[in-house]
Amino acid sequence: SISIRRHTTRVYSDQKVDVTSISLIATAGAPLLIKLHAGLMLSAWMLTVSIGAVMARFYKPMWPDSTWCGVKIWFAIHRAVMILTVLMAVTAFIIIFVFKEWTFVIGESATIHAVMGIIVTSLAVIQPFMSLLRPAPDKPNRFVFNWFHWGFGTTARIMAIVVMFIGVDLLLPDEATYVLASWVVWQALSEIILEQHGVLGCGSGKKVDKEKDHEEVEMQTKKGSSSVDLNPVPKCGKTPGSGFKNGFLAIYLLVLLGFTA
Repeated sequence: SISIRRHTTRVYSDQKVDVTSISLIATAGAPLLIKLHAGLMLSAWMLTVSIGAVMARFYKPMWPDSTWCGVKIWFAIHRAVMILTVLMAVTAFIIIFVFKEWTFVIGESATIHAVMGIIVTSLAVIQPFMSLLRPAPDKPNRFVFNWFHWGFGTTARIMAIVVMFIGVDLLLPDEATYVLASWVVWQALSEIILEQHGVLGCGSGKKVDKEKDHEEVEMQTKKGSSSVDLNPVPKCGKTPGSGFKNGFLAIYLLVLLGFTA
């Protein structure tokens, strides 16, 4: 029998529906533009931004004698994936507005998703322009840029997680929410493991002296005009824990790709 009840799933139809009559309507998959929007945003905020954040936070001391395009490897990767993040986010942002014919969405969850999504995308777009204005590494006001760069990035990442959960709940079945939650746990666990590993010394169990050897200001591979050495030689002869960190990076990336696929 046919009865009226509250909808628990969100589906589309291939044709217009006459809501004044009772009939069976064939459902259709999400429109292509919606899929593109979701795919690009999930790839940006689950995959590329996670890689960029992990490389900048934990892998600055790695590969001290190697460079890509004249800069440290960690910075080359960080810059590349963050630029890709911005490009994907802006493309997804435009796609959803084209799909909605430049009108704003209606509905509590949808409105929250849209407003927070605009804020997150704006923060992502601001970051590369902020980087263009950063002071030189040896300037005393460099810390101002460092804090703003970190603050904007961290805020965007946290808000993006909320936005993704709302978006997944609006469009996909409950299983997708469980996958997203598992990714959050994996990302948090990975950063905790790398953070704890970072307190170990050069195989002696001592804490690393957090001098300016591997601070984020060190992007270049040559000495600047000042007395600050932008490419210091590691004190331990080799990067502490390099074997573990290289192995963990491979596992981390494989799992991350699995969640994003």
